Amino acid sequence: MRHLLLKITLLIAMLGGLAAPVFAAPPPRVTVRDSTATGSCLTFPCLNKIYDVWNNAQSQSEQQYTDDRAAYQFSERGDRPVRLYSNTLAALNAAYPPGIVGRLARVTDGIRGIWKDTGMAWVSVTGYADVRDFGAKGDGVTDDTTAIQAAIDGIPLYSGATPAIGTGGWTVYLNSGGVYLLSDSLKPGVRRIAFTSESPVNGAAGTTLKQTNANKDIIDYSTGHADTLSVSNIVFWGAGSGTGIGNGITIGSAGGTVYDSIIRDNWFVNIPNAAIYLKNAADYKIVGNGLEISKYGVYIEGLPANTDENTIAGNTLYGLTEAGVFVGGGDNLNIIGNQFGFNGGTHDNTRGAIVLRKSGTPAIRSTLISANQFKANTNDIILDGVAGSSLSGNSGVLETSIVGNQSDRVYRRFVLCDDANGTRLIDNTITSPDQDFGDYNAFDITTTSDGTILFGNSVSGVASNLPGYGLSLGASTTNTTIGSNLFTGSLGAVSIAAGATLLNPTNTRFSAGGTALVAGDVALSAGWGTTASVSAISGTDQRFELTITSAGTGQGANPTATITWKDGSWGTAPFIICQRTTGSQPTVGARVTSRSATAFTMTWDGTPIAAETYSFVCQSMG
Repeated sequence: MRHLLLKITLLIAMLGGLAAPVFAAPPPRVTVRDSTATGSCLTFPCLNKIYDVWNNAQSQSEQQYTDDRAAYQFSERGDRPVRLYSNTLAALNAAYPPGIVGRLARVTDGIRGIWKDTGMAWVSVTGYADVRDFGAKGDGVTDDTTAIQAAIDGIPLYSGATPAIGTGGWTVYLNSGGVYLLSDSLKPGVRRIAFTSESPVNGAAGTTLKQTNANKDIIDYSTGHADTLSVSNIVFWGAGSGTGIGNGITIGSAGGTVYDSIIRDNWFVNIPNAAIYLKNAADYKIVGNGLEISKYGVYIEGLPANTDENTIAGNTLYGLTEAGVFVGGGDNLNIIGNQFGFNGGTHDNTRGAIVLRKSGTPAIRSTLISANQFKANTNDIILDGVAGSSLSGNSGVLETSIVGNQSDRVYRRFVLCDDANGTRLIDNTITSPDQDFGDYNAFDITTTSDGTILFGNSVSGVASNLPGYGLSLGASTTNTTIGSNLFTGSLGAVSIAAGATLLNPTNTRFSAGGTALVAGDVALSAGWGTTASVSAISGTDQRFELTITSAGTGQGANPTATITWKDGSWGTAPFIICQRTTGSQPTVGARVTSRSATAFTMTWDGTPIAAETYSFVCQSMG
């Protein structure tokens, strides 16, 4: 089998708000009134009072405005001088004729949007809504739900012609360092929106949306959605893991699919249920986020069949009590280059870092799990097709490729396959599995799993008191192909239950579970000396060490050692690497000069010295 080389390139465009408009200086003093006077104000502030607004400019190039501090603070960016509210454009023109440059107003009728006074006319603002312009404080004390929702509601509804994110779509801006308290979910509705702050999440500089209601999402894009949600550079702080049903972000619904969403460079913590809940989403990218101390990191209820590409990449998933990534259905999911640590909570075989468990339709198909790092999870990967349930006549988990991952200190299973067909397990490395929680099997293939391929995997560093196997095959598993795997330490190599079927099992060697080599399996050429001997031989056909002592007379150049395979023919000649490890002339190497399915010959490039020892280590792959 040829080595599988995967190159996944993710090109995610950086999203940002449009440049702020430049306003001319207003008169030194302006008096404006909100629209409560005409009964048309629907949102904050609606205080039915007159605000005295004055110019607090420090220079002609940096104009700053402030209000009387009795209601809310104006932006200090210099581009949000006056805010007004009205429910129709006609009412806006009637109540506040244009003439004061820089005023902003919200219109809520069929011409819904945010409008700006140019001095000559009210014109529609495009692409940018600062929540502070709608009264949000971000002080960690005030409930900002209504104010932020007002900013969202001012954005035009999607009608099929609204530009997509990144090409003129709307951005909801949250100022850096603000802590916005919420008591209800933010609902974008039928709008294409990007939520972002002005700087990446980095401790105190990050912007935080903090939900105080454990049964409410922070952002709910599940009703009346219009495709394409983008969220970046925001801290999502929940009311506490496991305390309710609230999610960080919910995308999609049973009634419609959301396509092309991008969730990147955010941090989710203390979320009651799932940090990111994909109810019905497709062609999404979840990249570079931190997902920690919650029930689930990413929960995928279902994916539409035949989607192009769904990607979870470069995230850190830590301390998720049920699963880092849970997949209930769908196809073409790539889980690449993530870090999973301490996920799974209770140490049983149902929870872990990645759980593919069919819970709906369609089946889970064509998932790639590659180049991830796993550390101290209960289980690293669980594939559960739910055999015999009403959900599936065949396996619910199909054609999963698990390639090139690294696992350290997993408690129970690196991979548990239960009614999962066509699984490929290639070039994974598992070290130092933990022995504190009962039995351990690195690869546990159970129930009716069919067509599993294991090739080039390595398990090492197993504790002496740890029961279990490198590979365990259940009684109903069929057509399993195994080759070139290396299981070292005290872990038993393989357990094959009665009824399990293997394809080409003669190509399989296990260093811990094969038959131990003995000195009689090694034939020395005359060049080692007339009484040369083999000692300290250990290991099996897959990997072994031996020491040759040169003795007697007749030492000659380039002597050979021929090893006959202890466990019979490999079927095809394996690849073999041998290396000199100790003794004199350590830089002189060993070469494999011939090999076959039944034996191989190693040649040492040099002339032995009587009474000197020569130690070698060899590894076979095939």
